[in-house]
Amino acid sequence: MANPLKEDVKKRAIKETFHWIVLSSVFGLLQLVIIIVFAILLPNKELKFDELLKDGLLLFFSVSLVTSSIVDYHLDEVKSTSKIVGSIIAFTPILFCLISSCVYAVIYFQKDEVLSNELGIIELVLLLGSFIFSFLIKYHANCYKLSI
Repeated sequence: MANPLKEDVKKRAIKETFHWIVLSSVFGLLQLVIIIVFAILLPNKELKFDELLKDGLLLFFSVSLVTSSIVDYHLDEVKSTSKIVGSIIAFTPILFCLISSCVYAVIYFQKDEVLSNELGIIELVLLLGSFIFSFLIKYHANCYKLSI
């Protein structure tokens, strides 16, 4: 039989993690929301997905989401059970920064629009990866914090 205390901690950790992700996303993507609202309200303003990609908004948001979850993880003083897990946690923001910087450079200096679809997919995959990674890190930190 499952321990009800552990189940309660897991549910609270999921709830707190979800709230953190939602609030971080709302404020982190506020620029995107404003751009979409202006495109809806102003009839002569057209919303182009390529321009949003070229701006690098999603890439920089991905990096900030991953980095803020890592900072919170360390500020919560979560003890890692494995050196491998600790290394993965430590080097993931660096990996996100490198990949995002390379993708942004290609988008920014791209002369033709041949690669825009592929780069858009890469940006969305990075964004999804940052959400998943941040959720897992925050969930682990919240479980640790709530079980103390």
